[in-house]
Amino acid sequence: MANDMLSKRPARRARIVARHRPKWQRIVCDVRMRAAPRMRVMPAQASVCSHASHAYAAITPPDRNRPPSPTRHASGTDPPMTATPALLIVDMISTFDFPRGAPLRRAAIDIAPRLARLKRRVREQGGMCLYANDNTGAWRSDFAALVTLARASKAEPILDHLEPQPDDALILKPRHSAFHQTALHFILESRGIRRLLVTGVSTEACVLATALDARMLEIDVAVVADCVAASSAQRHRDGLSVLRHCDFPVVRASAALAVFDRG
Repeated sequence: MANDMLSKRPARRARIVARHRPKWQRIVCDVRMRAAPRMRVMPAQASVCSHASHAYAAITPPDRNRPPSPTRHASGTDPPMTATPALLIVDMISTFDFPRGAPLRRAAIDIAPRLARLKRRVREQGGMCLYANDNTGAWRSDFAALVTLARASKAEPILDHLEPQPDDALILKPRHSAFHQTALHFILESRGIRRLLVTGVSTEACVLATALDARMLEIDVAVVADCVAASSAQRHRDGLSVLRHCDFPVVRASAALAVFDRG
């Protein structure tokens, strides 16, 4: 009898401890035991697991506090699909003060009037226009500051044609792709946009990287050949060659808005 009572004491103590644990710890333990009922947890491991669970609970907000999915309206339905493609303008707002920047600036100035005409056509058809730009201010400035810097540089002629308008979306990007660690995908999905025209600079770098990421995200994407540019004609041709080899639609501005309507 005495031996039976001694054998029951650890189990009774465990029940008392479990009853006074916070609810989230009881849930974690319950899930852990159901997932691996045969796994033995040593005291040191249990202590580590407890601390890790506590830290996770501290930094993870409860589900009820999370914002609704960006791809759904308040009614809970998916946003309506937008037929007109959005226009993405990559890295055209710049001082071009970097290696090979001078020839790239001249090429960007050359395509700016044509790109401005394409932007006007997209807006007339109700399409969205977005600017994605490298942050040359080392994350201590906003997009308006970049526009001011570009205005004060030799790239001012670009701004004469392509200065952002109040209803354009403005995105600062940390790397080549306009999708990498930015809100671009969020914005497109929240507006029901699944078609994207990519323009800007540089053809073989940021334009190419953005197009590849768009395809990975299952967005219909086309590159507008006469609205993208590079620091040399060879780099421009090489970039377009890679895009064509990967079966991206590469079209001229005159046919850009109809590219996705082709069978």
